[in-house]
Amino acid sequence: MLGDDMLKQPPKKRLKTIVRAYGFPVLFGIVFACVLVYFVRPSQIEGESMEPTLKDGQLIFCSAALKGRIEKGDIITAIISPKANVPKKYLMEDGKLNIIKRVIGAPGDTLEIRDNAVYVNHKQIEEPYLNEPMKTRDCICKLKEDEWFVMGDNRNHSLDSRAFGAVRTEEIRNLVLNG
Repeated sequence: MLGDDMLKQPPKKRLKTIVRAYGFPVLFGIVFACVLVYFVRPSQIEGESMEPTLKDGQLIFCSAALKGRIEKGDIITAIISPKANVPKKYLMEDGKLNIIKRVIGAPGDTLEIRDNAVYVNHKQIEEPYLNEPMKTRDCICKLKEDEWFVMGDNRNHSLDSRAFGAVRTEEIRNLVLNG
């Protein structure tokens, strides 16, 4: 299409031929890149609290655009203001905590941890992503309409809602796409 015949064309017609041949793929590439940057953001895991699902140093992809579609079992990122004493080594400079955890309880749920098992609305949940039994104290939590209960998959090595309380909807930043 862009061979010797094109070189014989007048410059204006030559430009139109080039735009027709390459314009759509270039435009598509630009639009695709913009959508990817807006909807999907790469991040890197720091720590072992989500093992075995997500490993320390693993690259993940997150979407702020999809955070309104969160369901129990999803993995989210959030920046929270802890309601309990959290060791300073985990806090950012502004005193907030940047977390990546699995959603266990949704707004309005009653969550109970007893006998090292998790119950949501009085039903024990299946947790095939755990690789060792959880050792924790018993607790009961009734979530408000804007609260989420989150836990790390590596329960015995996770700072999560058991320590810092429920995460408010406004604190959730992203839905993790490859978790």
